[in-house]
Amino acid sequence: MRGMVALVCFCVSLGAPATASAVAIFDFDWTSSAFFSTLIRVDRVEPDGSITVFDEIRRSGTLDGSGTLVLTPPDAGFDGYVFEFSGVDGGGAGQTLPDGTILAGTFAFPLPPDVPVDLGSSSLFAGFLELQGDPLEPATLSISYVQGSSPHCLFDCSSVEFVGFGRARSGRVAAPEPAGALVAMLGLLAAAWLRRRRVPAF
Repeated sequence: MRGMVALVCFCVSLGAPATASAVAIFDFDWTSSAFFSTLIRVDRVEPDGSITVFDEIRRSGTLDGSGTLVLTPPDAGFDGYVFEFSGVDGGGAGQTLPDGTILAGTFAFPLPPDVPVDLGSSSLFAGFLELQGDPLEPATLSISYVQGSSPHCLFDCSSVEFVGFGRARSGRVAAPEPAGALVAMLGLLAAAWLRRRRVPAF
């Protein structure tokens, strides 16, 4: 019986609210743009007798969106900020260093369709998350990010740019804690209870 009481107390303690990082929620508007260019071999003879070796192909586009952004501040598990946004126009997610710097490869966001972007060999990037107001309860935030090929690129050159602005909604929400441990302990509690009620065989 004493073991059962201890098990119940442990389960209750798991079900109690745990200390967790509070997340801030923002109404978020954003714009992303993409650019692609390359040279194709044509060796075309012009009317004046000159030869054009390459033609340049360019494609570009812009995409706007709005929705909700959730910002998780630094905690013991991760030193930087984590953010995620979504809406009818698309969604994305990223993370930063403690100072708000967004590194290449840590931010995914919607891009304009029909622009064949390939950032696999991109060599330039810059990104930053900036908060305005109380660091624990920021009133607004802005995100800027650009990544692209070298200015000297000639073939299959790509670049992307993202800018976004968010205004905080009132109040903060505690980040949910995983419930797997609680479910497992409740299962053990049920099994122990059933064993104690089992009628001994004669």
